[in-house]
Amino acid sequence: MLKKTIKIVAFIICVSLIMTFVVKILRFKSPDGIDQMHAFYKNPENTVDVLFLGSSHMYTNVNTGILWSEYGIAAYDLGAAEQPFWNTYFCLKEALKTQKPKVIVLEVFSATFHSAEFQTERWTIDNLYGMNFNLNFVEAVNKSIKEGWYADYLNRFARYHSRYTMITEDDFKYDSGMENFKGFVPKFGTNPQEKTNVHHVSEATFSNEKMGDYLMKTINFAGEEDIPVILVCAPYATNEGSQEIFNAIYQYADKKKVPYIYCNVRYDELEIDFSQDFVDWSHLNEKGNVKYTNYLGNYLDENYELPDHRGDERYASWDRNAELLEHELIAYQLVQTSDFSTYLDQINRDDYIVMMSARNMGNDFQLSEEVLQKLAGLGMDVEMVNQYGNIVLCNGVEKFSNNEPNYQWYMEDGTSDFCMEREYVESVSGKYEETMHDASGMIVDGVNYFRDGYKLNIVVYDTVLNRVVDAVGIKVREETSIIREN
Repeated sequence: MLKKTIKIVAFIICVSLIMTFVVKILRFKSPDGIDQMHAFYKNPENTVDVLFLGSSHMYTNVNTGILWSEYGIAAYDLGAAEQPFWNTYFCLKEALKTQKPKVIVLEVFSATFHSAEFQTERWTIDNLYGMNFNLNFVEAVNKSIKEGWYADYLNRFARYHSRYTMITEDDFKYDSGMENFKGFVPKFGTNPQEKTNVHHVSEATFSNEKMGDYLMKTINFAGEEDIPVILVCAPYATNEGSQEIFNAIYQYADKKKVPYIYCNVRYDELEIDFSQDFVDWSHLNEKGNVKYTNYLGNYLDENYELPDHRGDERYASWDRNAELLEHELIAYQLVQTSDFSTYLDQINRDDYIVMMSARNMGNDFQLSEEVLQKLAGLGMDVEMVNQYGNIVLCNGVEKFSNNEPNYQWYMEDGTSDFCMEREYVESVSGKYEETMHDASGMIVDGVNYFRDGYKLNIVVYDTVLNRVVDAVGIKVREETSIIREN
């Protein structure tokens, strides 16, 4: 009897472990709300000092890396796409189970596009499925889903079990380093917008009763927990109708003595450039989020007594978050560069692995002395440039170098594997133009980034981001140009 019981228990444990693994692989992943909540659970208890809540207008605009590196503020962006205030309320309830922030900053932009009592289905899952399955999640589903669909949304496995056909390697690595994600998802690129002026709008209208109720619930709940709330709206190209809604919200805030920062009447104060600082009509880009975040950082620093935890081992994940965000920006700037000389400056970093392979560059075009010096600074001298120079720099240190038409080199760094190789076979006559076989490789994690037809191939791997951030071919004819192929 005992043996039978042990077998049954062992079987149940095995099945439970297998199902836990399967669920982790199959569950939905999304940087528009699900990832934010999943990662939030990874934070050490009571380490988040400033909790930002709201829609993408918050988590794409508030740079947690800057708040940490410049102000020592341990902040977290907890929100989801187009998040209605009822989901904000349940997010806050979930957050306060493990954290006791000193300030809550609530983005109110979503009030302008929720006129119905339920969110569109497109973003409902992002707002719900990052949360652990508990009573709070059940209540959130109850308030977020139309009657008759509750069971369908409560049974999460039924919704994502068919994802097995879409599984990628990323699904298996999803939790790796998740503790370093603090909710901020930067947007890159520039889309000029038309500057708007809403100073003259005095009407105040807020017709969505459910949104209004849950805005009050959220503020009141924070008050019950003795946590001050700030209402904010990041700068964007607003309109008169939206301004009427904001006026109603801020009238309520005045009655409740809740401070608010409304940036659509502070464009000049923030030095917002509508031709440079936006990625679309409502989201700031890599330039705009810096301005907005610094504005908030200064406000928080001047008005609240927030501890500076920089150097505290418990907050190491904020150090890592700031470092990762900085490198994402550097990587973006790198792939925007088309000038060869500038590019060589950018890749000369101690935290890059740089692979370069030349093919008789000097025979077609006389490189400038400046470019030759920069190539030499990366270990590729004139002789290598003019023949078959190949070099690998790892964190500024030469790992491989040769000047031969045939070679093979391999390295592992604990995260990725790297290979450079060339197999070159001449014809019987020995003439290069009668080449029988020429196969080259600049391979990282099984992907060959070498491109035929270019005088110089460069592959750049970031050892902080642990991925290839750029791979280019250099054409040297009448001018030196960088070519990127998707």
